Amino acid sequence: MPARTESHRPALDAAESTRHAAQLYRALGHVARLSIALQLARAPRMCAHVLATHCHLRELTVKRHLRTLQRLGAVHASKRGDCTLYALDPQVLSLLGPWLTQPSTPDDPASC
Repeated sequence: MPARTESHRPALDAAESTRHAAQLYRALGHVARLSIALQLARAPRMCAHVLATHCHLRELTVKRHLRTLQRLGAVHASKRGDCTLYALDPQVLSLLGPWLTQPSTPDDPASC
């Protein structure tokens, strides 16, 4: 029987998928990471500087939270010249759907 290659590996099994979902929800449980994710959901690509401005956080803080979200596969980065643009993974976007359809309130994490 031939060895399986990475491209033929089956999708995450149920236990792995559940663990990954729990890690993702735990990460989005932090108000700064949820705010960043919601901003990325509303504007498909943003650099850390713009995210920091929108979320009223220091750029270094935003970059630290973006690294956490990247490790989980929730955010993808692409270099454009000197700037790194961040985008939300479509699967995470679908998880955030309910928050995106509600109007923003002052206490809403999306309002940063």
